[in-house]
Amino acid sequence: MPDSRARPQPSRLLVSILILVIVAAVALAGLRMARSFPRDSHLGYTEGTWVALAIDTAHGVFYRPLEGPLGYGGIRYFALFFTLHAVLIRLGVGAITAGYAIAVASGALLLFGIALYLTRAGAERLVGWAAAAVALASQPVQMAVLTIRGDGLPAALTVLGLAGCLGARVSMAAPVLFVLAFAAKPTSLYGPAAAVLALTLAGRRQEAVRLGLSVALGAVATLGVMWWASDDRLFEIFAASASGGASWTSLILAPRSLARILGRTPDVIVIVVTAATLLVATRRQTIGLAVHASVLCLLATLAIYASPATVENHLIDLTVMAVLMIGTIATTGPTRPWALAALAVTGVVALAAGSARFMTEDGRDRRQSRLATLATIADARRPVFFEQPMLAAEAGESSYWLDPYMVVVRAQREPSVLQRFLDDIDRRAFGAIVLEQESPDLWFTELRPESAHALREAITRRYMLQAIVEGRAVYRPR
Repeated sequence: MPDSRARPQPSRLLVSILILVIVAAVALAGLRMARSFPRDSHLGYTEGTWVALAIDTAHGVFYRPLEGPLGYGGIRYFALFFTLHAVLIRLGVGAITAGYAIAVASGALLLFGIALYLTRAGAERLVGWAAAAVALASQPVQMAVLTIRGDGLPAALTVLGLAGCLGARVSMAAPVLFVLAFAAKPTSLYGPAAAVLALTLAGRRQEAVRLGLSVALGAVATLGVMWWASDDRLFEIFAASASGGASWTSLILAPRSLARILGRTPDVIVIVVTAATLLVATRRQTIGLAVHASVLCLLATLAIYASPATVENHLIDLTVMAVLMIGTIATTGPTRPWALAALAVTGVVALAAGSARFMTEDGRDRRQSRLATLATIADARRPVFFEQPMLAAEAGESSYWLDPYMVVVRAQREPSVLQRFLDDIDRRAFGAIVLEQESPDLWFTELRPESAHALREAITRRYMLQAIVEGRAVYRPR
């Protein structure tokens, strides 16, 4: 650990600003949670899919079949987050409350991991917690805390795994943490890859081999357990869903997709550009593990954005790695004062962006909108088809379409995928059909023309429009 007497100390003003950033970031997160949680302001289609997975698992169905008694499966997500969510549901916690609890706990673990990494890298506690505060104020981390998505947990486990690779020897916990991160999100493998690379370049080849083999064996074992628990369905489901609608064209255009999403999160741009600028200014070959992790994380993030349906939640790892770079540079050296100032500046920028979203987004009352819709079909016989999985989650029911986006992706490749749904409509299997748009034509434009025509004909032939509630079309059997 660098000698604190050999490095320039921050001024009292800068220390005061960093403390204010820490306090303000925690306060902002608390205010946003207090305002948005009672309204479910940030729970939409994707969150509904995560909750539906947890409900399925709590009911003993792990990765439901692509087609079966429950309806349509098909999902790209790995299991750790929604399995923990399911455990809470089995313990009697409400599905949405349990999801929030896992999300907040994951966020807290991530902040602890950032602070731990930086203190092990030689930073003072103030720097470690200031860096954690910058991450907390950033939009991707705020999104992870305010929603029910499985992005915060793998990011936290990856950072903790990286922290375990600092020091004179690799912690025995490091490979376990990396494997758990993989069990939550497969692209988290950038973490152990970076650690193996850093150890190899440092001449610690035996440790690198041991770490690499341990993580590889753990990842294979994880897939084996998931395959066994899914009754041998896992690989069939992933084969049908893993691409997420990506193509060679979308892969080539992934940098443009990433740039477009970055345009919606100016605070992340500031954090990443600041980290890159400070790295160049250090005039050193490397500042250690954080650089390797950042580069590999960028490549993993680009691969994620080859899928057309990805949004800013997937920027969480890139943001956290950039924060770790800034914090690492702030430990010692001639650029330390600039890095300390950068923590303060990026923190203020992130706080400003989060405050703006507090004013514009956290007051949306999606819960009352859902409850009003559910009240309309309270007397309908079950099952009910909900296009929006969050409606099924609110009602505590399994969603017939686990992930509507993946159903549409599969139907675009193979129109016959929808045949089971058409058969269910023809025999009036649903006590009601609830679509998110007033006109089914708006939804059907995502499908092939022949599939859209068949669905439109089936619904209008067997069902009639009962009401428009909160912009949703509610159909009842004729």
